[in-house]
Amino acid sequence: MAPKPHLQIFGQPPTLPVADVASPAFPQFPSLPPELRLKIWRCALQRQRIIRVLLREWKEYLDTDAPTAAEDAPFVALVAGHQTVSKLMRVSCEARAEALAHYRVRIPCELVLPGTGSTPCQPRRLSTLYFNPEHDFLMISSQWAVKNTLIEFLVRLKTSYDPRRVGLLNLAVDVNSLNANDLYQVHPPDLEPDAREAFRDTLAQLDEVFFVSEIRAGRIVDGWQSGFTGERHFNRSLPVMAATAAFERLRRDPREVLDDLGTKMYVRLFIGLDAVRLWRELLARWAISAPQIEYRCLMAFDPTLGSDGDVTSRVRAERFLEKEDDVWRRPMSEWRYPPKISAGSPFGDLLKERLHDPPPADRVPPEDLDRAVRPAFGFWLFPISMMKAVAEAPAPVNKKLNLSQHWPELALMDLPF
Repeated sequence: MAPKPHLQIFGQPPTLPVADVASPAFPQFPSLPPELRLKIWRCALQRQRIIRVLLREWKEYLDTDAPTAAEDAPFVALVAGHQTVSKLMRVSCEARAEALAHYRVRIPCELVLPGTGSTPCQPRRLSTLYFNPEHDFLMISSQWAVKNTLIEFLVRLKTSYDPRRVGLLNLAVDVNSLNANDLYQVHPPDLEPDAREAFRDTLAQLDEVFFVSEIRAGRIVDGWQSGFTGERHFNRSLPVMAATAAFERLRRDPREVLDDLGTKMYVRLFIGLDAVRLWRELLARWAISAPQIEYRCLMAFDPTLGSDGDVTSRVRAERFLEKEDDVWRRPMSEWRYPPKISAGSPFGDLLKERLHDPPPADRVPPEDLDRAVRPAFGFWLFPISMMKAVAEAPAPVNKKLNLSQHWPELALMDLPF
């Protein structure tokens, strides 16, 4: 990729030819004192991860190619299988022992390709998710009959999978995980006493909850055709979600994002507002008071629409940025009708008029690309107080918000070469 400043990924070194990359070998490492080597392994394991899990009932999932259930669980856990197994598992016996001690929880699962939900990695077989409750977040989606999927999974996580009987401490939720099943129909009397106690204890003990808004709009705002405003702008600050699991959390986004927070954020971008309401209803229904929970609003741009799919590596991240830059600079006169829009429809006539006579606001505004905000692959974490500004914003839904008083944290996700 050409060394364009506005396309250089924040938190990543510039891409170098393979011949220019120094060898990472450190042959003196085995000669270090054992206690120092163990400290290095343990330090390398202190990473947070977001791991996506889809729970399905076996009876709905089994087919001729599916693996045989390894236990009597009524569900199968499908885990996005990219970068979820620590490389230290395969470095040495010493490193593997430390990794197994760190990731003490063993969750039977099937690894699937990221972004697909259920397309298996090859070869298709039962595997194990190695999990650390104190560091890792689970983003759980469950299908209908949550008594057999979500609730049963959380009960087993606490009582069977975790030898310390801790279970889950950090959770990421979106509106679908709270509303796209029958969770809202399940009440405490519907469960057996042991399951009811384990489920309630799991919710009551949580340390941190992320309300997730993964959006497919908001970086490039194409004026009238985007549905936001009559202007065009590029919100380069908005982080792009990657499909890798591990992330580094910066307590304050160090980039110069003040202008974008103040002038390029819109009400309709915050789809996590309904998730907040549904979560509060869930806790009230189960009579749970958990004042220790720290809440954050996770926001990131979903790059999968109109691209090559999930960002799983540095190369794919750079490819996404190049294509996005091409779209931003494309003259609107080169646009074509969307396949489902006919020229004879009212919207089609308006589209034709705009394409052939684009107003001045449709042209790409000037930018100082040498000083533009560098793109970040990861996500923002806003304080929950930010949601009050969203909830109180008057109609229309495309109204601008000034979020300069709610400066977010920045989580940078791993981008392997």
